[in-house]
Amino acid sequence: MSDLLFFPVSMPDEMLHSRVTRYHYLSGNRTAAETYHDLFASKPFSIGGIVPQQIEKLAGRLPGQLESNLAELISNNTTFPAYRPFLGVRQGPEDHSGSHAFDGVVRIPRREESIHGKAKLCPTCVQEDLIDCGSAYWHRSHHIPGVSVCWRHGDSLIHACPKCSHPFYRKLKLLPNLTEPCACGWNPLNAKTTHKGSDLEKKVALFAHDILQRKLPPIGSAVLSSCYVRQCKKRGFVFGNNAGIAKLFDSIQSAY
Repeated sequence: MSDLLFFPVSMPDEMLHSRVTRYHYLSGNRTAAETYHDLFASKPFSIGGIVPQQIEKLAGRLPGQLESNLAELISNNTTFPAYRPFLGVRQGPEDHSGSHAFDGVVRIPRREESIHGKAKLCPTCVQEDLIDCGSAYWHRSHHIPGVSVCWRHGDSLIHACPKCSHPFYRKLKLLPNLTEPCACGWNPLNAKTTHKGSDLEKKVALFAHDILQRKLPPIGSAVLSSCYVRQCKKRGFVFGNNAGIAKLFDSIQSAY
């Protein structure tokens, strides 16, 4: 029996840190420490990275089975589904007893987690989410490395108050409430678009969002390698009978 009275239902494409922040304001807790104790039985820690640390503690405190709760949180509130297809598959005998939703978590590239120190938002999304969903929240598709614009609106994402430059993300802190103004008076609900991203930036954002929604299963390394080589040759990056790796990387660098 869970001792957690409630946890807000996830909004579409919502990141876990956002869901925890919404719980904080809905619960009426006075301090972040109270919220962390409620949800994780822990002191405040950094809720960041591909799969946030201590997520299994939250899964265990929610009603239902820990494994299904964990699968739901990882699939719907983290960026892990964007990485899962490319992490390979488990070696050894197949195990069909558990969920594949978090298969491959142990192979997450830790280097990405060390640079995940920003909370990004699209002011237009904030305004539309409040009207369409009844709540403004932080989108996980905005937080995939390399994504700099909103996939839906093409607006450049911002990670700090445009008026006072105060960053939205602060270590060991909850995210700002998007319906309340910054200390300087700036409010995302009244903000107007100031800069549009390029067509290339929007294509990257659309791809990132699409792969999150598809929730693709893990793919074997041999299949991935064969696909990469085939597509490389198909696009003209050839060196003799092999794929032209050097030409491919030069092309990627010049394009991005």
